[in-house]
Amino acid sequence: MVEKIERNELFKKLITLIPFLSAILCFIVQGWIGLLFVFIATFIIMLSYYSYHYICINRWKYNAQEFFSITATSHYLDWQQKLLQLIYSDLEIVSILGKKYPAAILRAETDINYPFTGLCNLHSLDIPSFELDKKQNQFVKILGKSLKAPKMKGFALSKIHLNAENKTKSFDAITITQIQNIATCHILEWELFQYYKLLNNKEFDSINEVLKTLKYRSYYHNNRNGLSAIVGPHKAFPLISVQALVIFKDSRGMGPNVWRVVIAKRSKDVLVKPGFFQFIPAGGFEVFGNQDDDVDYLVKKGFNIGDAVLREYAEEIFNIEEFQENFDGRDPYSIRSHPITSRLIEAIKKKTAWFEFIGTIFDLTVLRPELSFLIIIEDDFFCKSELLSNWESKNIMSPKVDEIKSIFSNNIVHGSSAGILQLSTENKKIQKLGILSSLEKS
Repeated sequence: MVEKIERNELFKKLITLIPFLSAILCFIVQGWIGLLFVFIATFIIMLSYYSYHYICINRWKYNAQEFFSITATSHYLDWQQKLLQLIYSDLEIVSILGKKYPAAILRAETDINYPFTGLCNLHSLDIPSFELDKKQNQFVKILGKSLKAPKMKGFALSKIHLNAENKTKSFDAITITQIQNIATCHILEWELFQYYKLLNNKEFDSINEVLKTLKYRSYYHNNRNGLSAIVGPHKAFPLISVQALVIFKDSRGMGPNVWRVVIAKRSKDVLVKPGFFQFIPAGGFEVFGNQDDDVDYLVKKGFNIGDAVLREYAEEIFNIEEFQENFDGRDPYSIRSHPITSRLIEAIKKKTAWFEFIGTIFDLTVLRPELSFLIIIEDDFFCKSELLSNWESKNIMSPKVDEIKSIFSNNIVHGSSAGILQLSTENKKIQKLGILSSLEKS
């Protein structure tokens, strides 16, 4: 797709250069009449080309606006929830505060503490060979400028190792590019949207008929049930994501200390769920570099799930720009040295903060795993730091724990955030501290 864009730019330059060369040639052969003819022909050709180009751009913009606006309506969300629960009836659907969400829970065998040694294993540095088909190319056009780095390398799930109780022991991963993730996973949500329009308020068919219509989802499943599909995707490249629920004790002011959470409303410029509320930090498990890096050693150094969460923590809660992309060749391990993250690590060592892996939430709209972490901070350093969102969030807030119910009741919340909240209410440390006791039975 990137090569196609570059070819289009080359074509635009050629179509601009050719008239000048033609004008010189016609003037030499036919004089001023030939020159006039070339000018008229050039005007018509250029007008036609740029009109067509303008129409194409606006067509994809319109499709994107329709997609993002309709998929945020209550009617669509209710329809989507009903369909996904039907398809994934063998999975545990996220349910918190009296509502179900389009996400599934895959519980951890045990809670694993930072630095999460052995949780994720990289099995390949080689980018899989993959060609986009016509519909996948169309979907990329719909995403437009929200797809910022199509060649950026990241780590996709290849297999989840489960124990006898279907709880997660570890993850295997391979190296992919963002465009491969988009074309095999994010396209599943667009496919759902197309199916919604096709039905036009009619009832679903049988599961088999539904999956025949949902071509890309059916291909991902490969005639398997939901659990088998998500733990071993078939010729799909679901970029592993990380998310964390940050809960901190606020000792500012003259009143009693209170527990708060960090939450934000997603910007309209993001690729996933624009305008939804979400616990932050959250983001893709990608190489700390830029999309033109081609050194395998950098990929290996970038494969550290703990560092990935810390980068998102620094980037999304404190707007530390140098960890958004590695423009200046910064050592990936430097995330541990930055004052923002080093204070957290020191607090973990002193046991005034806790950082745990608590399970995985699968966003069923796109079939991507969100490795979910809990960060509890009693140390004063956090509440005395200024929280500042980056471009991905419209607003960043730190409501009291008791205010979560109101936020979930009155806003559209990302299903993955609902899932991490549900997992957190079951966490032993949380229960011991009594932090989320008002939500545990909701």
